[in-house]
Amino acid sequence: MTYRQPFSGTSGIVLRQLTPHGNKFSVLTNTEGKIYLVILDPKASRQIAPGNFIVFPQQKRTIDTIITTRLDFCETHSAHTTPTLALTHHILEIAYFFTQINEPNIPIFTTLKSFMSLPLFYDILGENWRKIEIIGAAVLINICGHNLETSEPKIREILEKLNNILIYSLDFDDLSKINSLKIYLTSISNDFIQFLEKWILASLQSHPASKEFKTIQFMYGNIKNTSKKRIPCAP
Repeated sequence: MTYRQPFSGTSGIVLRQLTPHGNKFSVLTNTEGKIYLVILDPKASRQIAPGNFIVFPQQKRTIDTIITTRLDFCETHSAHTTPTLALTHHILEIAYFFTQINEPNIPIFTTLKSFMSLPLFYDILGENWRKIEIIGAAVLINICGHNLETSEPKIREILEKLNNILIYSLDFDDLSKINSLKIYLTSISNDFIQFLEKWILASLQSHPASKEFKTIQFMYGNIKNTSKKRIPCAP
């Protein structure tokens, strides 16, 4: 459901519902970083879910929590289907654990918002969806600044290049840029994607909260060797 009425307030992406069937959520905002959001309107709190883009007024504020009685805007992603849910849940989980309370970071917010909208273009990008999943996870981990200190220096250069290309490509007012992204994804070798998979897994396993991740097994359960290896040639 989408509320379409004039609105102004704080924009955010719902990362996680913190109380089952409750009204407390973890939200990554565009101006204040990750915060806790309590929605006092039961109807509004029931209508939002992880991945939703929302706008809400700040009616009461504590150090790390915003309390509001309503939502001014709630955009759901009806395009999220079974093939795309893995990306959605994995990216949201990375953002939840790798971002800090009250630390604004516009690049993280912008990148996450872009990836949350990618399922709209599954018909165009579907044949390269695994590449999108892996590049999305790698880019977000890199932007959040949590990665293996022992990684070869070239990995940073490659990820920065990928991130710049993705930010440029994810301009939804111009479908030609989505088609350009499709062409670029096709040019990325499977060897490079396999290297990124191992790099991502090693990065996730090094996180202090790694045991709390719920998507690792589903995303990388078939990867056994996370040892450092030479980076394959990348485009």
